[in-house]
Amino acid sequence: MMDAVVQAFGMVFDPYTLMVMVIAACYGLFVGSVPGLTATMATALLVPVTFFMAPIPAVAAIVTATAMAIFSGDIPGCLLRIPGTPASAAYTDEAYAMTRKGEAEKALGASLVFSAIGGLFGTAVLILAAPALAEFVTDFCAVRAALLDATAALGAVRDRGDVALALANAGLYLDAFGHVVVGWLWLKMAVVAARAAHGAQGLEADFYASKLHTCRYFYRYELSKVPDRCVLLGRVDDTCLAMQDAWL
Repeated sequence: MMDAVVQAFGMVFDPYTLMVMVIAACYGLFVGSVPGLTATMATALLVPVTFFMAPIPAVAAIVTATAMAIFSGDIPGCLLRIPGTPASAAYTDEAYAMTRKGEAEKALGASLVFSAIGGLFGTAVLILAAPALAEFVTDFCAVRAALLDATAALGAVRDRGDVALALANAGLYLDAFGHVVVGWLWLKMAVVAARAAHGAQGLEADFYASKLHTCRYFYRYELSKVPDRCVLLGRVDDTCLAMQDAWL
């Protein structure tokens, strides 16, 4: 495990990756400090740019921009009593009250320090929980790739004008797509459960263990059916389209 951590540090401290992180931090600082623009919006606008980047810098850019946008939402909340992001709304009144007393620097300093501590703590917990989530992530990536291939196959059929054939496979496609969406939601819940499970005891520990086990069940017994359906979708089968009313 330590070898992987050392290798990860080497990737992060690459000069190009560090430059990307600085640019992403400035971008996140701007978006988060403008009321009405959220960290989610910052990520959504940044994702298309990352398509043209290597994986490590791309992930670093998204994580940096999101973390910086969440922190910088405290700036207008502290100075103007207008939270920059929804995450800053909980303590806007208290931060603004400190500003009116001439303690704006202390309020923003506390926000910066505790944002950094919370981020580091969350990262450490995620590193410890990563082995339990690795199986889910690997399975999800494989299913997502199969769904993308099926989407491309149906899109090609539609582009050549055979809309009826594409629609004849729409039901199976929506079923596969729905499974992928639910799989993504379960993966998010598993990440939260894995983080919270460390240090939990009694009924609380049982609750988080049940979340992880339910996610494992869905991935092994439900999500595993999607690749076979995507293979069928990739063939653009015309069985449903060929059905005749007179046969029923």
